[in-house]
Amino acid sequence: MGGIDHLPTIAMKIIFAICFLVLFFPGGNLVNAQEENNVRKGGIYILNITFSEELIEEYTAANNSRNIRKGYSISTILPDSLINSIKNLAEELCQERLKADVICIYKRTKKGEQVSTVGWGHVEGMPTNTFKGALASAKMNYYIKIDIMMQTGGKAIFFGKGKWSKIKPRVTAYIKIFDEEKNVVFTNKATLKDFSKLRSIESTQGLVNKTYSETLGPVDIYKIYELTMMKLLKEK
Repeated sequence: MGGIDHLPTIAMKIIFAICFLVLFFPGGNLVNAQEENNVRKGGIYILNITFSEELIEEYTAANNSRNIRKGYSISTILPDSLINSIKNLAEELCQERLKADVICIYKRTKKGEQVSTVGWGHVEGMPTNTFKGALASAKMNYYIKIDIMMQTGGKAIFFGKGKWSKIKPRVTAYIKIFDEEKNVVFTNKATLKDFSKLRSIESTQGLVNKTYSETLGPVDIYKIYELTMMKLLKEK
């Protein structure tokens, strides 16, 4: 009889154990759903990078994946790999700043085609959306707008062997991050004028052989962008 009396207690323990495993064992649907709901998300709806004509009119590269021609087209200067790196870096740095998953949010045409920046004076392939359009297409906690203007007016770059660039880059950058109600949750401005030691900064891209002509190469442009983004997102 004593064994029978203990049956309800044993049954309750078994039921409790099953419930515990379902709710809390890794892979449980409820736990996963709760974790997903707790992940904050952000979207970059504008990443606008513009160049003055003076910065790109003289250009020489020894190893470029695109055909090079003179003119005011960034798309003929930056290879696809660096264009992708530009987007990836923006997403990664914003993610670190916000402690959220961040992606680029592109505008779509009625046919579903992606709309992005074109390569005349701009880095191509970047998101060029509106806050309203981004809000309608993706539910996020944060909506991010970044504007970077590369122009002249800074210090010359030391190219080595006693040579300095004629071009003197200067960069002004702005970032604004909004919540879903378009309240500003973060804003910053960065101005960089001294890229004199740019060529001494280690690069992991390895896409262009260094030359000593007074021109900017793809990796130079990427490093200027990288330094700007670091200052914009990590120094406030």
